[in-house]
Amino acid sequence: MNRLLLQITYRCTSRCRHCIYCSNDKVGGALTAGDVERIIHQTRPRECVVFTGGEASLLPDVVISGIKVATSLGIESWLNSNGSWGKDPGFAKEYSEALVTHGLSRANISVDALHQEFIPVDSVLNAIRALHAAASVDCRLPGKRCERSARRSFSRGVPCQGVLYRQVPCVLGLS
Repeated sequence: MNRLLLQITYRCTSRCRHCIYCSNDKVGGALTAGDVERIIHQTRPRECVVFTGGEASLLPDVVISGIKVATSLGIESWLNSNGSWGKDPGFAKEYSEALVTHGLSRANISVDALHQEFIPVDSVLNAIRALHAAASVDCRLPGKRCERSARRSFSRGVPCQGVLYRQVPCVLGLS
């Protein structure tokens, strides 16, 4: 197995119409840190562990614990998120620093009209800025066309694909 996709919880801060899990803030059920550790040790993916949900950041301790386990085994960790945890800039800074310190190597932040119906774009931008500050990463966009498209998406709020935090700071002029 190359990638392990761990759906930490079905709970989510959104109620997106397109969600195949019908995630929302009322749905129950979640993995514990012990569950995550056991699953990572049993499966030992070659490439990465992807922490997702619902919204995985609703269980920050479980995500960070899982990242620690994956890192200790030499496995990359990725986070799929809607960026809602950026609502509080102080928490965004603290959470980003913990994620990066323990080995997060990629974050895919959903930025599109369907998510922004529930998640203010300022929260998403706070999350992205905090990740960028914590990681001090180099930014590279794969060509001018992608950069123009991303700028248009951010400025107009039109749908676009999930955006890697390593790319977004270029678009926002943070690099």
